[in-house]
Amino acid sequence: SVKIKDSLLLTYETDYPAYFALKYSSDALSVKELPQIAGNNVNYLNYIVSDSILYIILVNRKHKYVHKVTIDSSFADQMKEFRNLLSDTDMSVNARKKYESFSSIGYDLYSVLISPVRKYFISDELLISPDNILSYLPFETFLSSPVSGEEILYRTLPYLMNDFSISYTYSASFMKETSGRKYGNSRRLVAFAPLYTRPVHIDSL
Repeated sequence: SVKIKDSLLLTYETDYPAYFALKYSSDALSVKELPQIAGNNVNYLNYIVSDSILYIILVNRKHKYVHKVTIDSSFADQMKEFRNLLSDTDMSVNARKKYESFSSIGYDLYSVLISPVRKYFISDELLISPDNILSYLPFETFLSSPVSGEEILYRTLPYLMNDFSISYTYSASFMKETSGRKYGNSRRLVAFAPLYTRPVHIDSL
């Protein structure tokens, strides 16, 4: 079976070099290379999540910083609840409770995942490499300040996407591997977006 495996690896390396490089290459991207690959003005955020510890790794051309956070099961519960709120198709049921939960958890996630390293940002460009359950959360929807007031207006919330241009990458090594590739330029796009002619107040539904 060892010979079969070696033969298969040789086939990958010979016939599918791009796949082999992504899957089996041990070349790691150095911290110094990151700004060159990601962009000179980009803040690269890498998250590593375990059951009890969260690491936030920030790299840009000026700073290299690691922040450690102790977490427990309640953190995972918050992320799951936030994701469920985002995917809820009927926000009119228990509207106020859902709005308050969304606002509270959205700011809590920002406080844990973004706030500790925000002072090291050099621009409004974030490149995020999430981990584990974080991969299922759109960071754009985190709230950068607490919410007050009686009205239920999701459109006026202080979303992180109002402050930053956010993109994602699988990993720094993957980014390095794909940065030099050339892709077709067909300039084809189909895009759809809803249009609301007046504010929608959920309390009135």
